This record gives sequence, structure tokens and C-alpha cells, in this order.
Amino acid sequence: MDAYYWQDEDLQLRLKVAPSASQDSLAIEEDHLKVRIKAPPTDGKANKYLKKYLGKLFKVPQSRVSIERGANSRLKLVKIHNPVRLPDFMIDTRQPRTPGQK
Repeated sequence: MDAYYWQDEDLQLRLKVAPSASQDSLAIEEDHLKVRIKAPPTDGKANKYLKKYLGKLFKVPQSRVSIERGANSRLKLVKIHNPVRLPDFMIDTRQPRTPGQK
């Protein structure tokens, strides 16, 4: 299972969220992306902050970030509609590769 994949112009992210972190970060792991966010997991604050953080990271408004599954779980499926920017580790995933190219 992939940590992220494209579905037309939407980027689907499989996330494992760690709230109440000392700083925000996003890192790829084997089958998910590990997201650490500063917000506490109470009263929907972590989900709201997660959407804001991902919107800023992918340069889209929060309205283009949606939690598809796992709103009450640390494991989430998040959709980002037509992201403007990608983190470095995702940059070449939309480019077709030619034979022999690494």
C-alpha cells in the first residue's frame, strides 16, 4: 500500500497523525506519511490544524483539503484537490519515467 497516490488531479494521502508535537513535520514512512502537528487532539482542533498545515504545505486553501476517512482516528485518508506545490520527496511521482531512468 502506498503512502500517497494520485486520483486524477487529487492527491490522496495516507496519514498517521501525532498531535501535541513540539513542532510540525511531515515525513514519509513505509506505507503512510507521518505528520506531527502542534495542535492537541481535543474538540476537533487537531483536524482543523491539520487541514491548515497541509494547505500551507501544498499551497492550497483549506477548502481544498478534506479528511475522507479517519476524522476521529490518528490514521487518516486525506484528499488534496489539485495541489500547487509538492514536498521534495513527491516531486517526480507525476512525471512519467523513461526506461533506465532512476
